[in-house]
Amino acid sequence: MEPGLSIRPPTEPDNIVSVLLPLPLTASYDYIVPKNISVVRGSYVQVPLGARSVIGVVWGSARGDVETQKLREISVLLDLPPMPKNLILFIEWVAGYTLARLGNVLRMTMSVPQALQPPKKITIYDLVPGVMEKSESLPAGARLTTARRRILKVLTQIGPGSAAELSCAAKTSPSVVRGMVDVGILQAILVEEEKPVNRPDPCKVGVALSEAQS
Repeated sequence: MEPGLSIRPPTEPDNIVSVLLPLPLTASYDYIVPKNISVVRGSYVQVPLGARSVIGVVWGSARGDVETQKLREISVLLDLPPMPKNLILFIEWVAGYTLARLGNVLRMTMSVPQALQPPKKITIYDLVPGVMEKSESLPAGARLTTARRRILKVLTQIGPGSAAELSCAAKTSPSVVRGMVDVGILQAILVEEEKPVNRPDPCKVGVALSEAQS
């Protein structure tokens, strides 16, 4: 397979590629590409290996050293940009130059496998559309207790949040938030978890260096 060439479901019975895994292996393994996905060299995929699943990289054309009927299918094509061609070539060069196993060198470029996984889903809470703090717009049977009013006030200040965040800011318990869901005041929304990233501080003073260091 030429580098960067798209491997699409063929008219032949099977479409087979080699997948390198970040394990102490000297070569890649062949896998069948399902008809519902399209991969390129460098695509990150999840494949079965024994009784477990492993994330690997499409490395090239099929090696052809295993009978087709014994091969397994790629499970998932990860929604990630393919590994760049120059990184693939660098991994091969490092393995050859240091006499290291190819899979071990690949592993060094995938040392944080969680970064390749989809973000976790978390539940946040927000007002049901149309529901305001005024009692006449509340769902039938819903009451605005003091604790619930504090939750509503926090929502107007910081916006949607987890039960822990809202209850902490409102100085109440998460059960109040869940109770507001039960009576139709709040709704639970499943969203991808966002990892906090600190903004760089251009005003922060750096470490004082000695004359020799500077």
